[in-house]
Amino acid sequence: MVLVSIPRELLKAYWNSNYSNAGDNFHQEAIALQRQQTALQVQQNRIVVLLAVNQNKNKLPQPRVPICDGNLVDYRSFIRAYESLIESHTLGATENLYNLEQ
Repeated sequence: MVLVSIPRELLKAYWNSNYSNAGDNFHQEAIALQRQQTALQVQQNRIVVLLAVNQNKNKLPQPRVPICDGNLVDYRSFIRAYESLIESHTLGATENLYNLEQ
């Protein structure tokens, strides 16, 4: 068995070069993860704001279709309200007729 003596300076240089690079890589990965986390938090904040705005919209009173009593003066406003609030949101003629009877 042959023992080889490696100078300390070479050992230190080898050690520092191998493990300092690993430390640098770890630091760079940590910074990248922090940036991703910050971006996700910003996106989450935007979603929370959109949810709050949408929830406030739902708190507004819902418009109602006026009752048509056969008066021709009121018929025009009734038919406009019915078309925009009910007819545009229904699937077919049967559903429209059901809503019209209500």
